[in-house]
Amino acid sequence: MSLAEQVRPLLLAAGLGTRLRPLTLHQPKPLVRVCGRPVIDPLLDLLAAAGCTDVGLNTHWQAAALQAHVGDGRAWGLRLDCRHEPTLLGGAGTLRAFADFLGDQTALVLNADSVLLPNFEALLAEHRAAGAVLSLLCTEFVGPLKRGAAWDEAGWLRGIRNWGLDDPRATHRGLFAGLHLVEPVVWQEFVAAEGPTNLVTDVIPALAAAGLPVRVLRYDGPFADIGDLAGLYQAQALVLARRLTAFLQPAEEVAPGVWVEPGARLAGTVEPPVYLAGGADVEAGARVGPYAVLWPGARLAAGEQLAWGQDLGVAVDG
Repeated sequence: MSLAEQVRPLLLAAGLGTRLRPLTLHQPKPLVRVCGRPVIDPLLDLLAAAGCTDVGLNTHWQAAALQAHVGDGRAWGLRLDCRHEPTLLGGAGTLRAFADFLGDQTALVLNADSVLLPNFEALLAEHRAAGAVLSLLCTEFVGPLKRGAAWDEAGWLRGIRNWGLDDPRATHRGLFAGLHLVEPVVWQEFVAAEGPTNLVTDVIPALAAAGLPVRVLRYDGPFADIGDLAGLYQAQALVLARRLTAFLQPAEEVAPGVWVEPGARLAGTVEPPVYLAGGADVEAGARVGPYAVLWPGARLAAGEQLAWGQDLGVAVDG
């Protein structure tokens, strides 16, 4: 049975992107570039490559720009069901709003600002073998957690964000990686009929209180959440390390580890890996790299250097 016959993908693309400003002042977060491509594009590539045909997508901030970019999905060989949320509904509220689209199939819910390479079929098989009503993709992590999750040795979720993180049964901690697998019982019985409802903070504790199993699916692949500028640079560093090559279009690799888009100028000294977007300018006498990304409008003058960082071509406070 194909993946399209087992799941209904839903891309959550309605966030405001406030922590990415000024990049998101005039465009939605899913259209923010990671090196050469908007973050949403490779997610659509992955769904199409996995055999999916129909994909839901919600919009809110700068919805017209996102709708214009993705169209009806035909560019990816998909059929997109795009629905605008005048008021943000939260992840669970969006599931409720797409109930007719989802039907009685498992929902494959993806955050449209996540950069990752999941194996959808393997994750679905583990989710179903465990008998979970909801599963979260998590990457194990040691250190301060912004989006913390905790689970036990058997892989069952014991806490997330402000709920249950002190559960003594939890032996592992990590980060939520932006992918859920959700069974219909969740939006049919655990989501309020109206108003915004958050999948993580509202629904998961209710599922646990009802004794329903919530699973953690371990993920060890490349991952970044471009919710802020640090996360955006982390994603671009993964691209420069060749772990996410789908974002290297439309640049040409003019030397090993040196990607230059049409319209960029590289006259200075370069230490790879680096990525120059169209309109970026590295003048003679400037130095760029390693692990440097220059966006359209970025300029390095003679005597200037950029290494282990990104120049967004716009003024950024702080």
